[in-house]
Amino acid sequence: MKGLILKDIIVLKNKLKLFPFILLGILAFIVIYFLNATGVLVINILLPIFLCSMPIPLFLEDDKANWDTYILSTPLSKMKIILSRYITSFIIIFITLLLLILFNLLYSYFFAAFSLSIHMITIYSTFFISTIYLSLLLPSVYYNGAQGGSIAILAFILICSGLNYLNGVIKVNAFLTVNPVYLISISIAIMTISILVSLYTSHKIYSKKNQ
Repeated sequence: MKGLILKDIIVLKNKLKLFPFILLGILAFIVIYFLNATGVLVINILLPIFLCSMPIPLFLEDDKANWDTYILSTPLSKMKIILSRYITSFIIIFITLLLLILFNLLYSYFFAAFSLSIHMITIYSTFFISTIYLSLLLPSVYYNGAQGGSIAILAFILICSGLNYLNGVIKVNAFLTVNPVYLISISIAIMTISILVSLYTSHKIYSKKNQ
């Protein structure tokens, strides 16, 4: 499985171009310049979610090279094949979050508009959101190919809209008064369940398409 993860990383390295990242960096600088600390929080939320879509080119390259025909002839189980793609996706998220943590530490040290805890809470919230989005994205892409990315975004927007509606009905803001340890435990449980369900769904889809 390590070989599959390494293969995905090499493919991403070869597919990704420098210019989009330069443009992304310029946009991030503009947002932070005009919004200051608020802009940093916005970047904390949007950047990891944006980079969650990076695994999609891996699926496209697999289709071009008929990769599934080859990999299914190896002793690797279908679950390991799928799990490697999930691990690659989370490596991208973790690297992004690590870079954001370092940047937020520096920014809060030199420009302390918000407390460091606010920055860290935002990053953890982004990790939660990215995990839920990824759990929707990967099964959708396995089922619909690259178009699955649009379906996952739509489903994610609907979920966010539903949560916004619940906030007006049952006052979700009341949860902010709950002990943070409980909130973190609940969020970890939700992320774990969502990924396990996502893995199971992806495995079922992949197995059905490659019987």
